[in-house]
Amino acid sequence: MNTKLENKIKEDSVLVETSGIDEILNEEEYTNAVVNGDILLPVYDWNKMIAQVQWKGNLNTIYVGDNFVCGKGLLRLENHIVLTEILSPGFAQAHLTTKVHAINLIAEYKQYHLFDELNLNEYLIE
Repeated sequence: MNTKLENKIKEDSVLVETSGIDEILNEEEYTNAVVNGDILLPVYDWNKMIAQVQWKGNLNTIYVGDNFVCGKGLLRLENHIVLTEILSPGFAQAHLTTKVHAINLIAEYKQYHLFDELNLNEYLIE
């Protein structure tokens, strides 16, 4: 395994080692594995991991040619909203976010269908 990636996995609490990561050789392959759902991202509530989730790109995704660069997405986890992000090749994270922040992100990226998917319609002003 790429030593740089291995160290990042050990040191960074937002990355998790799952099956198949031993075959990953570089940041691009790691990013592709996250995008494909082969690597799950841990979600923490303070210092306690409460779940592992697949990355979502339902807010935005940016590609340069065929290469994935970065993206964000939201998902519902029981009564929580989780923001998943790939900020750059080799770095992905998932964390709890507030309903207000989720609503602002949905509006910013004009992904209005997510209001229904995340059960956030009740928080909108008519």
